[in-house]
Amino acid sequence: MVGRHSTFSPEIADTICEQLAEGHSLRRICATKDLPHIATVFRWLEQNAAFREQYARARELQADTLADEILDIADDGRNDKTVDENGIEVIDHDVIARSRLRVDARKWIASKLKPKV
Repeated sequence: MVGRHSTFSPEIADTICEQLAEGHSLRRICATKDLPHIATVFRWLEQNAAFREQYARARELQADTLADEILDIADDGRNDKTVDENGIEVIDHDVIARSRLRVDARKWIASKLKPKV
């Protein structure tokens, strides 16, 4: 692919790991134009012990970020209720279900990234 990096670069590795630690998925990170394809990152992980350690630490930090996001989602009830045309407060069960799904997905991923915590 044109514009994709396939040769390992510490700067690109830093970018990938910083974005992982911020909670982004590797798939989303690698979809960025100037970053390597996900298969390239997997190859780097196999070939580069220092990057493998940096990546593992970023994944641990990602679990902490996901835990913070879980709290934010759980505490945010702004859209749980709406007011209908008669001025009556109505619970939006779809919004609540979506929030539950977002929390559950983050809990599951965080539990795989940092199982002892």
